Amino acid sequence: MTLDRPLRVLHVFTFFRPDFTGEGIYLERLQPHLCAHHLHGDVLAVATAAGGASEWTGCPDCGPVVRLGLGSDGAAVKLIRLWLWLWRHLDRYDLVHFHSNVDRFFIAPLLCRMRGRPVVQSCTLDDGAGKRLRNYRAVYRPLVKRLMRRIDMYVAISPYLFRDCLRVVSAEQVTLIPQGVTPPTDDRPRVELRHAAGCDADAFMLLFVGGLCERKGVADLVEALPGLVEAAPAVQLHFVGPELEPGLAVALRRRAAELGVAARLHWHGASPDPTPWYRMADAFVFASHREGFGNALLEAMAAGLPVVARRLPGINDYFIEHGRTGLLWDEPAEMVDWIGRLGADLTFRQQIGAAAADSAVSALRIDRIAGLYEKLYTGLVSRP
Repeated sequence: MTLDRPLRVLHVFTFFRPDFTGEGIYLERLQPHLCAHHLHGDVLAVATAAGGASEWTGCPDCGPVVRLGLGSDGAAVKLIRLWLWLWRHLDRYDLVHFHSNVDRFFIAPLLCRMRGRPVVQSCTLDDGAGKRLRNYRAVYRPLVKRLMRRIDMYVAISPYLFRDCLRVVSAEQVTLIPQGVTPPTDDRPRVELRHAAGCDADAFMLLFVGGLCERKGVADLVEALPGLVEAAPAVQLHFVGPELEPGLAVALRRRAAELGVAARLHWHGASPDPTPWYRMADAFVFASHREGFGNALLEAMAAGLPVVARRLPGINDYFIEHGRTGLLWDEPAEMVDWIGRLGADLTFRQQIGAAAADSAVSALRIDRIAGLYEKLYTGLVSRP
């Protein structure tokens, strides 16, 4: 159903820019497409340091980011400010979309329901309804389960999270909406991009994009680097993304030096737009142990890069067909073997990259994903 007026959605996060969150970055990319469907949004960041309101890159019709600065400990005395803010401002919105679990007491979504506002809850990492329920003591779980079922709709971004939600709620209360991707528009020659970034024009450039943290498996990549050098002698490993765990980058450099491969490791920090990095790389490597989806994989695929990723059942094997649109591995030795083959066989590299781009762009274009949100939001707002 399509309404005859624009909808205004309140997007609620624990953290938002300038704090790094993949879900926040993704909403900023998605919001212009939501606006094209007449779904305008404001952002409320519960934990990010307070600084009044500021604009964000949604679209001209979107409101400001409001940062409450409550921290992330979830204490009830702090959450009172969130509850009061919602009570005072809910009249502005048709629907509230929680992108993280900001309130372990469920008062915030209940307030929205009391004011007649449908509530959507995203599940984007290890926060499906089933996993979230297990985080409570057994004595509280019957009550928590009842409260969780008061959410109008759960949005799972992968089949893994969808199945986890079904442990608690019915199939009618959860929907699968994967992440979407925008086809890259930067068509500058690879040599030009590498020269501008100070990268070796002749290297076999292996790229990782994402926040540096333990769960992303970046230490595994450094440990595998000597084997990668043996398998692909021209290999260089480039990290693009913020350091989320202080001291990790220093530790990685130190370990690379101990392994004798320090000259092969390059750290570029955060990038507001990683598109040029995808364009200049030869292959994309992903060693994450836990993900809700793995949007950087999808971005790399859309850019025509062959991706070599740790297999995460129900997550990245949902959109990567092993051997055709990407290469999945279970043990680091398999990763090394696949990268060695990519480095030695340009035709194989191009075949995987071309199939990846075609698959990502045809199935998961971000404007089509915005259409799924339009259907979800308008259906919830329109129902009796």
